[in-house]
Amino acid sequence: MAPDEQLRELIHRSAHDLRTPLTAIMASVEMLDDEIEDPDLKRLSSNALAASKRMAAMICAMVAEGDALDGTP
Repeated sequence: MAPDEQLRELIHRSAHDLRTPLTAIMASVEMLDDEIEDPDLKRLSSNALAASKRMAAMICAMVAEGDALDGTP
């Protein structure tokens, strides 16, 4: 396996391994955020949701970079 192919495979496996639990975390935080009325707890849940969305975007960027290694659109 060529080094670029190994790197692409590592990126895709890592992205999958990160995305799976992150999806569950995001769903849970979204449900909590909808139910919380306390302003301090609402701020914390909103921050957690924003951070998880940033991480999801980083994972998508990782996959895009991995795809670029072999010319996948």
